[in-house]
Amino acid sequence: MSVPAKFKNARKMFFLSRREWFVPGFFLNGKYTGRNQGILQETSSLHGPSPAVAFRAVPVISADALPASGAVLTGTTSFSIFELENLILSFGEAHMASTFWTTPNLALGLHHFRFRANEFDCLPHTHAEYNVSLCLEGRIEYFVQGQCKTVRNGELLVINPGELHQGRYGSDQIVSEGITFYLTKYALRNLLRQMRLPYDAEQQSVVLVGSTYDQRVQQLTRDLLSELRHEKRGYEVMIQSCLLQILIYLLRNGLEPTVVNAKSEVPHQLPAWHLSKAIEYMNTHGKSHFSLSELCSELGTHPSTFIRLFKNSARMPPHDFYNRVLVAKAQRQLRMGESVKEVAYALGFQSDSHFCRLFRSISCTTPRNYQLRELKRISPSLYQASKA
Repeated sequence: MSVPAKFKNARKMFFLSRREWFVPGFFLNGKYTGRNQGILQETSSLHGPSPAVAFRAVPVISADALPASGAVLTGTTSFSIFELENLILSFGEAHMASTFWTTPNLALGLHHFRFRANEFDCLPHTHAEYNVSLCLEGRIEYFVQGQCKTVRNGELLVINPGELHQGRYGSDQIVSEGITFYLTKYALRNLLRQMRLPYDAEQQSVVLVGSTYDQRVQQLTRDLLSELRHEKRGYEVMIQSCLLQILIYLLRNGLEPTVVNAKSEVPHQLPAWHLSKAIEYMNTHGKSHFSLSELCSELGTHPSTFIRLFKNSARMPPHDFYNRVLVAKAQRQLRMGESVKEVAYALGFQSDSHFCRLFRSISCTTPRNYQLRELKRISPSLYQASKA
């Protein structure tokens, strides 16, 4: 398949680092697809001394929306994540977007995300850290220990270490934007000691209870995101300061630290930001472009270590998790009436027979039988059309 001259230099347009780049229109992972399929490409960016990873995904860009050549931004080698976001927005609406940041010792961190409905599929998993999630736009549904908890704009939810959970983002194509603050058990213990709320870490554990809606927390979060966006001199210190203010304020006013007379036994797991980054990678790479070695390289970890810790977090190996994410996406597309071949192609399978084998191994039925059964249940008109 030949590449139109207009796109030959496209790989150079959003160059961000020595190893990675953003790829506009009609390219997927550096390969020309010939379809307006949209681009989902990762980038790596270090925030200060922290080994955290920043992630952006490029939206669908039509041929008419692209510049005449790649010369517009060719040679540019330094963009902040938010500066790059503004450039991407000049071509069209941005879809999935995430930014990760951690302190140098990895004790505190954050994940700022923006997902549309059905863009981010997830399966139940656990973290070793405390997750404090604040919804900034739309709504987020969390399933925590078997209970559904809906978090709307301005509301906050805590997920404690070891609690099995998964998130569902957006509804009716509404964007879900939020930020999750991470803190390790060690970081929380130090905070509580400085607040003169000590406990015996060898014999006891702490559970954070409660949820809250607070204007002060939202203002502090906006200040934090402004620092992350503009990256002015000393912004890393300001981000850490804002993050600590948010956590201390919540411990004073919204959350109730409850001491439990039993030490929490959570197996060694992937850091929460590594797991989130891995799941995003799985959501943005089709079957033929998924590479465990590439993913581990992005995370800076060895594959054997990654597999072992991922299994502790997700209760299954990463390839099984990834295949189930693909099948979840396939089921949704099949319920919309798309053909089996279209779904297989969209998910990056080299052949529909390979797709059918994988689908059947997980769903215990063929894609076609699944589609007919579901369409008959939810959409009789589509069911009749699909049989024609």
